[in-house]
Amino acid sequence: MGKLAVKTALITFASVIVAAAVFIGVCFVFFPGATSDSAYSLGLYDLSVSMAERQYNSDKTSGSLKKLTERAIFSDNYEAVFKYAKIFLDSEDFKEIAEKQDEKDGLTATDTDKYAGFVASGYAECLFKRGDETAAVRAAEEYSRKYGAVSSYSFLVIEAYNSKKDELASSIISSIEKENDWKESEALLAEKYKKTLKSLING
Repeated sequence: MGKLAVKTALITFASVIVAAAVFIGVCFVFFPGATSDSAYSLGLYDLSVSMAERQYNSDKTSGSLKKLTERAIFSDNYEAVFKYAKIFLDSEDFKEIAEKQDEKDGLTATDTDKYAGFVASGYAECLFKRGDETAAVRAAEEYSRKYGAVSSYSFLVIEAYNSKKDELASSIISSIEKENDWKESEALLAEKYKKTLKSLING
C-alpha cells in the first residue's frame, strides 16, 4: 500500500512538472511579450531581453522595439543595445515616441532628463563598453543635436569624471561646444557638464 502511494505521488509530481514545462513552452512560443514582462519583474533580465527580442522579430512594431531597447539598456545587455538602440533612435517615429514618454513621465520643457537622452546615453554607454570611446562621443553628439537632449552625454560625463579620464573629458567638452543652439534648460545642463569635466582636467 505504501509503495502504491509513493508511486502515485511520483506520477503526480512528474505530471505537474510536464504540465509546467508545456505551459512555459507555450508562453515562450505564443506569448513572448507577456513572458518578457514576467521575467523582468522576477529579475530574469537576460530572459526578458530574449523574449522581448522574439516579440519584436515577430511583429516589428515600434512598441516592441521600444520595450526591447529599454529592457536591453536596463539589463546592461550591450549586445542587444548595440543591435537595436540605433535602429530605435533612427526610426521615423522615435521623436514622437520620446515626446509622448516625456509627457507620460510628467516632464516639462525645462526638464532635462528626457527619454531621448536616456536612450542615446544608453547607446553611447554600449559603444564605450565595446571599447570605442570615439564612437561613443560621436553618438552622444549626434543624438543630442538631433533631439535636443544634452543628457545623451550623461554616462560619458560620469565615466570620465569617476575614472579620471582627462582625454575623454576633453573630447566630450569639444563635442558639446560644437552646438550653440541649445534650449535654455539644455544649455544650463551643457554648462554643468563642461564645468564638471573642466574641474577634472584642471585638477
